Amino acid sequence: MMSSNVAQGSSYDVVIVGAGIAGSALAHALSTSAVACPSRTTPLRVALLERSLAEPDRIVGELLQPGGVAALRALGLGSCLDGIDAIPVHGYAVLDAGATVHIPYPDGAEGRSFHHGRFVQKLRACARAAPGVDLIEATATELIECPLTRHVVGVRARRRGAEHQESFCAGLVVVADGCFSNFRNAVVPDGSLAKLTVVRGHFVGAILEDVTLPIPKHGTVALVKGHGPVLLYQIGEHDTRILIDVKNPLPSNLKVSE
Repeated sequence: MMSSNVAQGSSYDVVIVGAGIAGSALAHALSTSAVACPSRTTPLRVALLERSLAEPDRIVGELLQPGGVAALRALGLGSCLDGIDAIPVHGYAVLDAGATVHIPYPDGAEGRSFHHGRFVQKLRACARAAPGVDLIEATATELIECPLTRHVVGVRARRRGAEHQESFCAGLVVVADGCFSNFRNAVVPDGSLAKLTVVRGHFVGAILEDVTLPIPKHGTVALVKGHGPVLLYQIGEHDTRILIDVKNPLPSNLKVSE
């Protein structure tokens, strides 16, 4: 029997929690691969849940290596790099004691760097347009387990602005809500993942305007004696990201964002 604060559920083939890079790409890939399968007459029904569909503002996943670009194109998502002011990346420059070492990508390979949020929004748009995919703004609060097999068969979630939760059930549930997942301990209850995680420091990030890098359109690694590296890479026509490694313990007046 369903509790009074949970609305009637919906049934899907796949439920994905998290519409970031992995979740959005997976939803699109499942939809398009199923459409191309001759044994299926209808697309897979995929529920893609994301707590906020606003453009993310995060310092993560801003430089896509050539292998990532190739994978994106293989998934039919290459257009997600268009129209977001993405910058071609041809390799790296390493700065050490005044010397610059050039490390180009082999065989003329090319990566891309960009504002993370703009890229995610393009991925979400492609997922939303894929046949059978429902992109839903809702916060997943609980995994639903079969009482007999203990297999995860769905999630409970609350849509934005809704009073009650509802259940989303599927034969496959994928949790892709990032490194700070709320469900990590539920899936691995013995805490073994937490024991393997050791935070040794943080990056402090900022955006520099109209900066010229030592080798344009290259990621830049500046080695600083006695300290961690400083990373720079261009993420737009006028924007260059700088990341400064700060070791533990962090200064008390340093704002830490997750």
